[in-house]
Amino acid sequence: MVDACVSLMLGYHHVATLRIFPSNRNEGLMTQPAKHHTLPVTKKESQVILYWNNNLTKEETEKYSVKYILSYMFFNTSQERKERLQEKKKRIRLELHTGFKAKVKTQVFMKETEDLIKESGWTECTYRSPPEKLNPPINVSVSLENRSIKIHWKPPPTIGSRGKKCFKYQVKITDSKIVDVTEEKYEYPVLRPVKKCTAQVRAKKEVCITNKIWSDWSEPVIIYDERTVDSIVLSLTLSGLLVFLGSLLICVCRRYRFLEVVTMPFPSPTDKLTTWLATDETHHQKQNSMQMEMQSEMILRISEDSGDEDIQQHRHFKESEDL
Repeated sequence: MVDACVSLMLGYHHVATLRIFPSNRNEGLMTQPAKHHTLPVTKKESQVILYWNNNLTKEETEKYSVKYILSYMFFNTSQERKERLQEKKKRIRLELHTGFKAKVKTQVFMKETEDLIKESGWTECTYRSPPEKLNPPINVSVSLENRSIKIHWKPPPTIGSRGKKCFKYQVKITDSKIVDVTEEKYEYPVLRPVKKCTAQVRAKKEVCITNKIWSDWSEPVIIYDERTVDSIVLSLTLSGLLVFLGSLLICVCRRYRFLEVVTMPFPSPTDKLTTWLATDETHHQKQNSMQMEMQSEMILRISEDSGDEDIQQHRHFKESEDL
């Protein structure tokens, strides 16, 4: 008896059903359909692995040679691909395709002569790839020009159609509503100076394939006004410099105990010192008064002497006139 089943591996867990039609056991193949087989589907990058098994006994396997014919065709194509295989599996890469139709049948040959003894009917299956969750858009760039924020990006890689019209985007800017965009750019008008905000973009397929699954948001890109940032950086730099210099001055003063010397209080004078200062001041005042009196007496004496000389000269002059 020959039996076969197919397992599809891609994307998410699913159940694939496959039927084959082996012939009568006595003839090497059964003519009645075998019961359905269901196998799980697991993720395997962007490829599908088909595999099958037969129910030949050990004696039949030694007596006969078993081969398989696989035929498959991708969606939206007309080219059918056929392969004759001895293995029990086939790896099919989806590339840009969203699914395919495949069919497989089993052939039994005599080992010595390679004569065909019997073959089963075709077992068919159809595979559709699950809805694709795209990666975030790539090469997101932001610029601030003419009082508007300009955002550009590139579409994410995809296994399906890459036409620009297939994608739909959403743009999110800090403190703003999410905006739907169909192009690979967006311009956001700015009414007041921008201090700092972020922009993110996500994508999904909308036109070519209906897909409700949005990609994750791209990494935030920071937007800022260079002039505002320069002034903020300058003020922060100056503040930091002043704090540093102040801390350095305090450390130096503590190191050399400068503050202790400057802020040391002067002791108040004792009673003896106060009395001595008062006595010295009184003595100094007396000396000053005595010097002033002596100077006054000398001035008076000089004045009197000068007056006597004038009188004598006057008398001498008169006597000369009388003669």
